[in-house]
Amino acid sequence: QGVHGHAGGSCCRPHGSQPVATLRWSRAYRTARSRVCMGTRAALAALKEFAAPTAIGDDNCRRVASGLVLSGISTATACVVVAHSRGRNGALAFFASYLMELSLSVDNMFAFYLIFKFYHCPPQLQSGVLGWGIVGAIVLRAVALLTGVAVVRSVRPLMLVLALALLYSGAKMAFTSEDDDDEDLSNNAVVALVRRLVPMTETYHGTNLLVRNAGGQIRATPLLVVLITVEVSDIMFAIDSVPAVLGMSEDTLVIYLAVMCAVLSLRSIYTVTVLLVKELVYLQPAVALLLAFVGFKIALDILFKVSVSNALSLAVIISVLFVGTVASLVKMSCRRAYATVSSPHAVPEAAAHDGDWDPNEREGDQDGARRASVDEQSADMEMAEARPAGGGGLRRLE
Repeated sequence: QGVHGHAGGSCCRPHGSQPVATLRWSRAYRTARSRVCMGTRAALAALKEFAAPTAIGDDNCRRVASGLVLSGISTATACVVVAHSRGRNGALAFFASYLMELSLSVDNMFAFYLIFKFYHCPPQLQSGVLGWGIVGAIVLRAVALLTGVAVVRSVRPLMLVLALALLYSGAKMAFTSEDDDDEDLSNNAVVALVRRLVPMTETYHGTNLLVRNAGGQIRATPLLVVLITVEVSDIMFAIDSVPAVLGMSEDTLVIYLAVMCAVLSLRSIYTVTVLLVKELVYLQPAVALLLAFVGFKIALDILFKVSVSNALSLAVIISVLFVGTVASLVKMSCRRAYATVSSPHAVPEAAAHDGDWDPNEREGDQDGARRASVDEQSADMEMAEARPAGGGGLRRLE
């Protein structure tokens, strides 16, 4: 201080170096990301015992870890803001709305995966589409929530219409048979409408949305059609999500922050979300039960003036999602155990991936054992893609 005239002056810091606080935050973020990445790998390794093996490289794992850290920080920050401005009851409503929107959005991610698959969208272009989808979701959900809050406050009995819509969606999701789930979107109403209204080229042209053909006419690329389909699907999905969060709270700040945190959280880890939602076969009935619960909650409040507390709503949501997830894991474990017993000559999947099982011990023919392993893994992948976990998203899309 005697030399420079002030303590901790910029003259004491080498040129181009970062402030100590910035270095500390950067170091803390890298540490948190590294630990989350390790936890993600451990969780995925544990899921191999229940679900189909998932190949996640180091780069993808780092992206997943970064997404988890950022979404966790943003959600915690939003919860603190809500708790400071709205109190404990507002924080409970925020968390209940967040979990409700999260459970609905998980199913929607599978529908987006089917859209990408139907249009053969290259993986390197999918992140850009999801990024624009986030921008569209921010704007569209803001308009929908503000309009919904204004309407239900001015015409209170209109909440009964939302309750009936939630009960109908829940019943349709719960009682639609497994055979009705179809991953072919060629007959889907939204996809057919977009393809009819937007003439497009046959191939992708990088990140270009519009190109000129040989005749000088402007044509849309498949990437623009994919983007429009995702945005229109977002609007259709809001038919369920907006009434659901309005059933939790009518505070615009609480529900908007909850919806945005849920959307950002899932789209930042889109790859893992799609891989896991294929395996959680009882997640769809759990979401259907939650939609029915919110519908009854609204009806009790409007017709009988019986208010269900936010704490009870949060407990119901957590319990239903927990039971649905655990039941899915138990069913996957039983199915794998049955598959192992029914095909004793096939190479166990865990051993095939770990490389510590010698097929000659049981088969005596290494090539034959490897072919049996490949056939079994292909059958498992086809079964996983045929499961109805994402069917609710397609039904709401239609």
